[in-house]
Amino acid sequence: MTASGEDHLGVLETIAFYSGYAGQLNAPMMIKVFMPDAVLTGVAPTMGLPDPIVGAEAIRDFFVPTFEALESLQQISNPYDIRIDGDTATARTVVTEFAKLKNGPLLMMMGEYHENLVRTPHGWRFKRRELVVKRLTSLSELPLGIGGPA
Repeated sequence: MTASGEDHLGVLETIAFYSGYAGQLNAPMMIKVFMPDAVLTGVAPTMGLPDPIVGAEAIRDFFVPTFEALESLQQISNPYDIRIDGDTATARTVVTEFAKLKNGPLLMMMGEYHENLVRTPHGWRFKRRELVVKRLTSLSELPLGIGGPA
């Protein structure tokens, strides 16, 4: 079966849905693109927490208090290398994320998601999403006060 443009668009929409609702700090909406038994890895260790997070409900339960600690979050995602094989797909997504803690610094994370997705009657869903962090830093540490008080 040859993948269609509609298949690729569906995978892109799933990735965009996740990033968009993460930016809204809306965990209940964000987890709608995960399979009930999905696995999320690489995110919890950035906060010193154990990995992996297994199951859509556990992913939601992880992000609700995480988002409550944030003033804002912006995720810039650039999906590439989407490969579709019937009802399964893999993708890689380069991501840059800015997170402002309510009572703390502005953080920047650069990394890449490695994704496994499955087609469902409701569209493409993440079966596994692994974050590989390349850099995590406080922008207040940068020279010239970038990200610091004005």
